[in-house]
Amino acid sequence: MRNWKMRHLPFCSRAAVGEIMGALVLMLVVGVSGSFLYMISLQSTSAQRQQVVEEFVKDSESAQERFKIIAVGVEDTNNIFIIVLNYGKVDIKVNDVYIDGERVTNYLTGRNDVIETLEHQEILFEPPVEPGKVVEITIVSERGVRSAFVWEQ
Repeated sequence: MRNWKMRHLPFCSRAAVGEIMGALVLMLVVGVSGSFLYMISLQSTSAQRQQVVEEFVKDSESAQERFKIIAVGVEDTNNIFIIVLNYGKVDIKVNDVYIDGERVTNYLTGRNDVIETLEHQEILFEPPVEPGKVVEITIVSERGVRSAFVWEQ
């Protein structure tokens, strides 16, 4: 068996091989870290993009939401009813009712029920007001759109 030894040639140096390997390792580290940073920034921008799209959809639906109170009255049991007409392009849900800025808490029917386009819905609740008083009734949808109505009992 022959003993193969590397001959020392004048144009070949062991130090040069180390420098080349160091440069390759450095390029590998820079490439991997660059790919990692790219993935993180891609995920971050993707999450932000999704959030912007969700806000845009909510805002566009709110812009298409149109409703109003078409009737208010008192039942025989002294409960107040409100009839809400949806004349917008999207279905709505009445989330809250306010009487003179005070939130109604005792709903009997109609709260958070879906009111389809060109349909009406009755909302029934126990009255937090005294009879014979002029009040402002404000209804708020689940998207935050408001409609107000002045009513004298």
